[in-house]
Amino acid sequence: MNGPGHRDADAFHRVQDADRPVGAERHSCPGAQHACHRILRRASVAKSWHREKPRDADAYLRFLTIQPEVSAGPVAVTGYCMGAVLAIRTAAAHPDQVAAVAGFHPGNLVTVAPDSPHRLVPKLAAQVHLGHAENDMTPKAISELNQALDAAGVGYTSETYPGTVHGFTMSDTDAFNPSALQRHWDRLLPLLDRTLANS
Repeated sequence: MNGPGHRDADAFHRVQDADRPVGAERHSCPGAQHACHRILRRASVAKSWHREKPRDADAYLRFLTIQPEVSAGPVAVTGYCMGAVLAIRTAAAHPDQVAAVAGFHPGNLVTVAPDSPHRLVPKLAAQVHLGHAENDMTPKAISELNQALDAAGVGYTSETYPGTVHGFTMSDTDAFNPSALQRHWDRLLPLLDRTLANS
């Protein structure tokens, strides 16, 4: 790990071993060690987006609930890039378990498909934060997504991080933006504190 970035974001996005939940590895978050450990205890697991099926989320949640280091109570699901699609699908399928959803530089949240993620938001019980890169989604798509969240009564924030391109959290790419990474932590950690504080 080099510089101010970290590899948590890319680990969620780039996990290669689709059968092993991310979080079994040890990661560090500069300036937020205790919070990061809470994230990894309770949080998100992701897979390659093209292999995801609803049963995968079921299996991951079952796996997490039986781990001795995982506290009882709700979970948070985070997604980077296509992981945001998985995060929303998981939260919609498990509203009784998922208390928070965060997606960063997300893509394909609004499509013409009948099961487009924006059509699933009425099933959400979670609080949501979406941190868009400037080139991730069109203003029209973001507006449609926000309208769906409003109509469903979901508590959410949806913002475009200035000066960013897709992948801004990933410290080993040209897209990396240190100030946007910090903004990502400034949004994510309070969301987790609010929604997971009593678990």
